[in-house]
Amino acid sequence: MLFTKKKDERHLSRKRSLFIRDTVLLTTLNFIGKTLGFSIPLFLALWFGGTAQTDSFYFSYSLVLFLANILAQSLATVIVPYWVKLRAKNLTSRFTGNVFLVTTCLLTGLTLIIGLSWQLQDSVNLASIDFFDLIKRLTSFTLELLPLLFLVVWSAIFEGVLQAEKHFFITGLSQIVRSLFTLIIIWLFKNQLGLGSVVLAVSLGELARLILLWLRLYQEKLFSLQRPWRLDKGLADFFFKAGLQALAFLAVGLNPLIDKAMAAGLGEGNISALYYGEKLFSVPIALLTSGVMVTLLSYWSNSIVRVKRTDFIERIRQTACKARLFSLGIMAIAFLLVEPVLSFIFQSAALTKELITKVSVITLMYFTGFLPALLTQVYAQALIVFRRTGLILLVASSKVILNIVFNLLLVQIWGVAGIALATSVVSWLGCLMVGLILEWVIRKQPLPAVELAL
Repeated sequence: MLFTKKKDERHLSRKRSLFIRDTVLLTTLNFIGKTLGFSIPLFLALWFGGTAQTDSFYFSYSLVLFLANILAQSLATVIVPYWVKLRAKNLTSRFTGNVFLVTTCLLTGLTLIIGLSWQLQDSVNLASIDFFDLIKRLTSFTLELLPLLFLVVWSAIFEGVLQAEKHFFITGLSQIVRSLFTLIIIWLFKNQLGLGSVVLAVSLGELARLILLWLRLYQEKLFSLQRPWRLDKGLADFFFKAGLQALAFLAVGLNPLIDKAMAAGLGEGNISALYYGEKLFSVPIALLTSGVMVTLLSYWSNSIVRVKRTDFIERIRQTACKARLFSLGIMAIAFLLVEPVLSFIFQSAALTKELITKVSVITLMYFTGFLPALLTQVYAQALIVFRRTGLILLVASSKVILNIVFNLLLVQIWGVAGIALATSVVSWLGCLMVGLILEWVIRKQPLPAVELAL
């Protein structure tokens, strides 16, 4: 008995070491990839400046990327627990092929709708020549960027499968490769193609990432298109869950837009101040989401089929406890360093001292909600493992309504800082809701079994 206990302790210690190693590795690679990605707009500003052409490109690019990211994030997240469940029946490679084919068909239909919608402008008599030129530019850039929609979503499917198999190095490396390819191609062709080089670069950069991920899938025999007409019965349930998750991501993305709309009526400079504060707050959240939460979802999805129910639930609670302690440390550091750090960063920028102070207050208001924001992410990963994405959508939709209500209340008292505080208040309420929902799921729902079969 003592020998068995020590063996279990050694196994658990090894699992923790592997989790820490994979988390640090993925976070580091994602940090490098995101840093390179964030540098691309700086180079675009340097090389192309700000013109009507660049405005049209950024609008079209943002539209396509927003749609692609919502679909990609939902598929990459939901596929992990499904993949792990199917591994026991050796149906994984064909399941990946089925998801790839069905997704391609859906994207083709969506692309045709978008293309036809943009082409309708040709049959409309526009009184303004300038407006007509604007629509023509938007149409041209959007249609040229539509292949990017396919590439981003395909990459997300492959990425989710590789993360389920704990191939974190290749998924992190692929983001670095994408950013490097994009920068190199823009630099090589910017003089010959102008903004066309950017359209070409973002597509080829994503294609390079897709090929790298596919090569690893092919090497590991994790992808198959054999007998594509035979679809898994569980595909409908998978895409239903992925659709709910996509709607949840969409709801979450609405809150920053609502906040900026509220700030627009508060006078000049308030949108910028809110934007700066939000970005400073989102950096640690983005790093943790792209690192810790990805590995957490993979390890939990694998654990749920291998350990006892009580042990798995205990792991969720231990992780939540560690997230609380970590969040309190980050919040303490933020309250101590935000103002001096901002003063140092913006000392040579075109910002007044008053605006710097306002950004500091807004940032601190955001950081009062850091703990619930991180804890909600932990709880959400558990709900995804339990395949209860509909409950995540319910919480996300509720937060949109609550955000509007608290914005209207707190903006009357603290102005633009009240908008940031409203976000934190809603984060606390959302965390409470998702925590209670998770407790209900744990008590009422048995651990999911392998349901997907031929």
